[in-house]
Amino acid sequence: MTPITRGAWRAGPLRPGSASWPFDWEADITTTDPVCRRHQYVGRFVQAGGRPIGEAQANLSAIALIPEMIRLMQAVAGVLAMSDPDDEAFADSAADCLEALLAHGNALQSVLQALGEGA
Repeated sequence: MTPITRGAWRAGPLRPGSASWPFDWEADITTTDPVCRRHQYVGRFVQAGGRPIGEAQANLSAIALIPEMIRLMQAVAGVLAMSDPDDEAFADSAADCLEALLAHGNALQSVLQALGEGA
């Protein structure tokens, strides 16, 4: 499987896709190459203009969080592997599993808050 584009994704500003109503909301998603320090184009977000701009902005923000969400899912999958006796990552301690899970608590809360779902 081909991995997603590396780096922290940035969402550009929403803009109308045309001059006539109903226009689509559009924004570019970019990332910065940490070695070359240059922006790379990832893709373009397009949402139907009949939807409210607030919804379009929320969806755009969620798309920009995809790399972080994948990283968190990989971390949780690692903790699940730690709790599986048939996996070589098995940890015979619930405390070790909990500690590994809690290590990602702040990042998870940040993503949920950015998505409007956090406490």
